[in-house]
Amino acid sequence: MVVQRIVVAGSGGAGKSTVAREIGTRLGLPVVHLDQLFWRPGWLETPRDEWAQVVRVMTARQHWVMDGNYSGTVDVRLARADAVVLVDLPRLLCLSRVLRRWWRYRGSARPDMTPGCRERLTWAFVRWIWMYPHRSRPKLLAAVDQAGVPLIRLRSPGAVDRWLATLGGNRVAGVTDIDVLESVLAKDRDLIDSVSPDRLGDRTMCPDYDVHALIDHIVGWARVFAAAANGQAFDGDPIAYSGADPVADFTVIADEMVTGWREGGTKRDVLMTGGEQPAEMVLNMALMEYVAHGCDLALGSGQPVPFTDEELTVALQRGRETLPEQYRGEGMPFGHIIDVPDDAPVLDQFLGFMGRRRPDA
Repeated sequence: MVVQRIVVAGSGGAGKSTVAREIGTRLGLPVVHLDQLFWRPGWLETPRDEWAQVVRVMTARQHWVMDGNYSGTVDVRLARADAVVLVDLPRLLCLSRVLRRWWRYRGSARPDMTPGCRERLTWAFVRWIWMYPHRSRPKLLAAVDQAGVPLIRLRSPGAVDRWLATLGGNRVAGVTDIDVLESVLAKDRDLIDSVSPDRLGDRTMCPDYDVHALIDHIVGWARVFAAAANGQAFDGDPIAYSGADPVADFTVIADEMVTGWREGGTKRDVLMTGGEQPAEMVLNMALMEYVAHGCDLALGSGQPVPFTDEELTVALQRGRETLPEQYRGEGMPFGHIIDVPDDAPVLDQFLGFMGRRRPDA
């Protein structure tokens, strides 16, 4: 059986989100963090009826890894799931992890949580973790058994690591991702250099940008990613770039970005505009951003899209791991996913995931 939809469950602090991201990376599946969808800024809950509809919409998709508990909708998820991964670690370990997480992200939202939900630790949450083996876990196991879904139960950090290692899959990590990014940035640089002056006012697939504004956006945000890669915080407005020689500026900035990733690696936290983020996540964001905007620039200025299928595939996988659903829709940075056939060219699959469609499609 081909596993295309996986539920990841477990106590708070068990590492559900981390395990879900790792599964998504290794199997090339989009990751859905239910906490990001349920909680609104300021820790406001999604109304019950609306939440049930959100879960139905998400589970109706063909591919996903979905982490979270939310017992009221577990039957909906199990009805669509091919497998359940229960991260079933000792409760003292879970509590110690939650405490460390709270200390690390205090005053800010952690990466797998809705922006505007500052990390918090309440006695109600502590009690829920402590009672999970006696209250929540038996109900989940009974629901899984009734649904007849295969269960993978991981009872220690070592068991988690060993099981993930069996997945193998499509992971392209560390220096390989940096190599891909270096190639993508070089192609973006050539695209900028080849834009005809009479195309600068042409519209692009980004509704807010013509070709000229898109170039400024590409160069401006490269400064943010380069600073992060080099362990620094960018001091300024990313969208304020309006240099006289964007090709020269982007060449220097791209080199700084790649050098920073090669020297610093991805096993660390880096500073972005929203605070500290895991470096691997930021590298994923950079790959997605500079492939997407390279496509935008090529198609908007009448140039061929220069990226290889391998580069597009890596960017698609990284986007699935990184881009949360709440950033999509009207007024958001990204549009809703546009469905394309499974056998469509990888360029169309990537553009569809980014909420774009080729102008000639």
